[in-house]
Amino acid sequence: MTYFSYVGSVAVLIFQLLLLMGVGLVCGKIRWLEDAGVKQITNLLFYVVVFCVIVESFLTVPFSPEKLGYMGAAAAACGATSLLGGLAAACLFRKQPPSRRAVYRFGTVFSNCGFMALPLVDALLGAEGVFVVSIYVAVFQIIMWTYGVSLYGYFDRKNALRQVLTNPGVLSVAVGLPLFLLRVSCPAVLLAPVSMLADLNTPVAMIVTGYYLGQTALRLQKGDGLILLVSLLRLVVIPLLLLGAMVAAGLRGFLLVACITPACAPSASNTSLFAVKFGADSVCASRLVSVCMVLSVITMPAIIALAQIIP
Repeated sequence: MTYFSYVGSVAVLIFQLLLLMGVGLVCGKIRWLEDAGVKQITNLLFYVVVFCVIVESFLTVPFSPEKLGYMGAAAAACGATSLLGGLAAACLFRKQPPSRRAVYRFGTVFSNCGFMALPLVDALLGAEGVFVVSIYVAVFQIIMWTYGVSLYGYFDRKNALRQVLTNPGVLSVAVGLPLFLLRVSCPAVLLAPVSMLADLNTPVAMIVTGYYLGQTALRLQKGDGLILLVSLLRLVVIPLLLLGAMVAAGLRGFLLVACITPACAPSASNTSLFAVKFGADSVCASRLVSVCMVLSVITMPAIIALAQIIP
């Protein structure tokens, strides 16, 4: 396949996700969905569905020694992405008010690797791809609940360990990884409901994303230059630097695509959730998440396709 064929195939998948997002956007506009209900759905998605997605990947992917290498590559990719983003964030946005500076820096460092990358990798690579991204998500959660919250001027040393260990990304790996390493075979009567819940991830995540997109005006406004700069860093600069580093380290094919997909996802939805929680500029954060997500429809297919064609 040519590069443009790969771009086309990934673009089709993202277009399908956009259609699902459109359902959420329309339901929000006609008030079939409202804030309170969407927040409850998001809790269900975050604490139950994503948990099942990750656990299922550990139960369905057969054990082999090379999978341990996959885990190391995913953890290294997440660490490198966070380091690149952290260095860029530390150098930029210094003159911005603290409430916006935190938003710009967090949006630069942290991607939407759960909501956006998991459905896309599942469609592109199947259970093995989800397995790799699951490790990425677990490392991501640890960094987000330590360094990430510190960007907002908040780091509760007393509860930091509890926040890290009790979030769904880490919990799901804590449950699934021992089952994977011990090669435990899950009875069908238990695996079936886990799989059913996991199947909700793509449609529900996209519907929720579409709802929030519909709540934000997407036309450019005064001061959006910095939002575009964050989007450029998050969607293009950092993923390309990581891609170059991984290629130099010898990664190719399936593993390269699985690692680059979460790294090139748009700014994390927690950019706006944390802004609300910690008293930062939530309007700026919502616009950043929305604008970055729209631009990712162009950038993600291009970067993923580039990873696929590298010999």
